[in-house]
Parts: sequence; structure tokens; C-alpha cells
Amino acid sequence: MDNITRELFESVSDNDLIKAKKCVKVLLENNNKKCDNWVKNNVLRKLNTSSLNLIEVPPNIKGFVEVENVELTFNEKRYVITQEDENIINQVINTYKVNDKLIEYNIRYLNSLLLYGVPGCGKTMLGKYIAYKLKVPFAYLNFSNLISSYLGKTGENIQKVFDYISSLKCVFMLDEIDAIGLERGTDSVGELSRVVINLMQCLDKFNNSSIILGATNREDMIDKALKRRFSLKYEMKLPSNEIQHRIVESFLKTIPNTEFSKEEIEKFLSTINEKSCANITNVLTNRIVNCIVENKEISIS
Repeated sequence: MDNITRELFESVSDNDLIKAKKCVKVLLENNNKKCDNWVKNNVLRKLNTSSLNLIEVPPNIKGFVEVENVELTFNEKRYVITQEDENIINQVINTYKVNDKLIEYNIRYLNSLLLYGVPGCGKTMLGKYIAYKLKVPFAYLNFSNLISSYLGKTGENIQKVFDYISSLKCVFMLDEIDAIGLERGTDSVGELSRVVINLMQCLDKFNNSSIILGATNREDMIDKALKRRFSLKYEMKLPSNEIQHRIVESFLKTIPNTEFSKEEIEKFLSTINEKSCANITNVLTNRIVNCIVENKEISIS
């Protein structure tokens, strides 16, 4: 019995579904028998689907936060980063790795990063990439979904989410933080200011080795005191021409039996108006899907 099979049996007997799925994925990827292709591709498709790899969260925070096992769903081969991205990612990861030493030295340091930039520049994907590299879950909280029509409940909901996250080791993304984190005094509802204070208190009390990421398209509107809670700040920008090419090339390399010249890729990119990372990938996916549905040779034109 090989090691992967042994780990699969042990994880099933221990009721460790996450580990069992990882073992199944490795076994299938190593299986090159043509007769097993249909089963292999069908199961791998399910294993790589984000919605099927969400970790169960307590009932009192369902709908507020999602926790995803990105070890199964993140496709590193399709992810492209700049040197600047890599530098900030390494800084966050290296700090995570020395957390025990910081505790030993009695140094409290919140490993937190505020990501800001225009929509579609890759803030969420950068968070998932960090979680993937560290082999930890990716927890995602969208403040637009959290805000209650009864604002008094919003602060309570934030506390419930932080109580749960404190029990995990994960990358925790606070998305659209500008939905509540407006500069105090700029909103017409005093209750919203109290929600900002509640969030800052949760960050101040947060004391585990998880990584906290904030994401916003409106960094200029964020409360200054809230911004100070983030140890690092990083502006993400729309991809340069070189990165645009690399995004398309990396994506196409994962599609079997496809090969396109730089001229074809340039022509494809010239047809896209909004050249954000997300939009390039979406347009590329739609064109490939249309070819498959119509039973045509893969084309990006």
C-alpha cells in the first residue's frame, strides 16, 4: 500500500473529509489510464469547484462568512503575479512563519494587510493565493452582506464572526471594508460610526496566528484610525501589457491541445475594453466555453 492510499484510509476513518479529498485528488492526478478518464475528470471537476469545498460554519454566522479549502480549488498554474505582488506576499508569509517566535518574545503583531485598488485588480485572488501557499483555509467576509437593516445588529454580527475566526488558522479577508469603514463624521448615521469602532476593537483584541486582509476600492474613504490597524498597505493596479499576456498564456497552457502565438493573444486582448485581471479571465473563459458547447476547435477570437 502506498503512502497516499494509506493516508486516504486513515483520513476516512478519522472522518477528516478535507484530508480525504486531497488524497483522492493526488490519486486521480497520478492515474493516467485512458479507461478511467471519464471518472477522473468528473471527480476532479467536483473537487476543483469552490462551492463544493466550503467548510461548514456555525449557524449563527451562515450567510456572513464563507470558509473555503483553497488547497483543492486554487489553480496556481493560472495565477500570475508581479514582482511587487511577490514582495508583499513574501512579507506576509514570512511574518506568519515566525509568529511563534514573536509570541516567545512577547511581541504582539497583527499580521494584517490592507489591499486597495480599482475593481478587478485581483485583491481576492491574492488572498486566496496566500492561503494556498500556506495550506490554510481562506475565510471571506463581505461587509455588504453583513450590514443589517438594524444597524445595532451589525456590530454584534462582526463580533460573532471574529469569535469564530479566532478558533482557526486561516487567511481572513474583510472585503468591501469601505461599506462600514467610512471616515467617522462623513456618514449621516451615528450608529455606523459605532460599527467602525466595534470593528477596530475586534482587530485590537484579535490574538491568533491568522492573517487578516482588508480589501477596498475606496482607500481614500477609509477611517484613518481603522487604516492604522493594518500593519501593511498595498495598492494593486490593473495589469500591464506584459502581465495581460502572461494571464492569457498561463490560462491557455492549462487547456489541453491549445497553442496560440503572441500575435493571436495580442489580437484577443485588443478586443477587450476593460483589461482588469478578472475581466480578461472571464472573457477568455466564455470564449472557450462557447467553443466547447458548439463542438468547435478552441479559439480565442
